Amino acid sequence: MRKEDISALICALHRVSQKGYPLMLIGAGLPKVFQFIGNARTYAERIFRYEEIDSLTDDEARDAIVVPAEEEGKKIFPMSQRI
Repeated sequence: MRKEDISALICALHRVSQKGYPLMLIGAGLPKVFQFIGNARTYAERIFRYEEIDSLTDDEARDAIVVPAEEEGKKIFPMSQRI
């Protein structure tokens, strides 16, 4: 996005926040995105919550697939158990 576009988005989100409207924006990007947003609007750092998300462990990745499938009554077997 261009700096002008991000600046406009931040202004709109700030206004929505001031009005007390329920709105959530989820975005992802490289670590320098945080700096880019901060440079677009000085108050941007106060209206966003930045969470760093790292890679999943093998167990977490498996659970992310297996648990929802099991909740739907499906069973996923490891490749070693397939015919």
